[in-house]
Amino acid sequence: MLNHAFYRRCYLQTGWLPMQPLTRKIHPGELCQIQNGYLQPLLTLTDLHLEVDVEHSPSLPLNPLGWCLDQDVQQIYSGTGQEQNDEGHIDYWSKQVVSLKRPGSFIFHGHEPRCRLITNWSALKEDITLQVTQGRYSFREVYCITAVAKVERWGLAIAGGKRARLEMTAATSETDSFLLLSHESAKIEQCHNIDCP
Repeated sequence: MLNHAFYRRCYLQTGWLPMQPLTRKIHPGELCQIQNGYLQPLLTLTDLHLEVDVEHSPSLPLNPLGWCLDQDVQQIYSGTGQEQNDEGHIDYWSKQVVSLKRPGSFIFHGHEPRCRLITNWSALKEDITLQVTQGRYSFREVYCITAVAKVERWGLAIAGGKRARLEMTAATSETDSFLLLSHESAKIEQCHNIDCP
């Protein structure tokens, strides 16, 4: 499983478990089971008709520094430039080439991480546990999503073999590989032995 190192490092560095696949949406208040390594939604807290209403936080910013992750990655080329377009404006570009040493090596960047939380969990948990364990499922089989983090944009590349390489460009003057990877204009120009989920 090539993405194991990424999932482990993401949890250890950010404190959040990544979804599998990363594009899957989940919301606070969903009750889920884990089936074949994937969270499978069963129902929501609203479906339980709890005695106390579920309260959610607004979208809260998270520290962006923890959302730059890599393992066994080396930047082997970095170039930027600018040119004047037909309308007289300056267009910037950046090109990066990174090498990923071994299978499972990765580079990830999540841009503008934010989270939403259930704010009154302590008032809900006993009612939820009672209803779920007595009426529907065994307690060990069900997980309640109490908080969800999401990023505005993200980029992830995982090496599928030895000496993997990723060449990417974007319309920016940015020279940081992490920021380029998740830039809205980022394009993969060439890749060798790379899984881009």
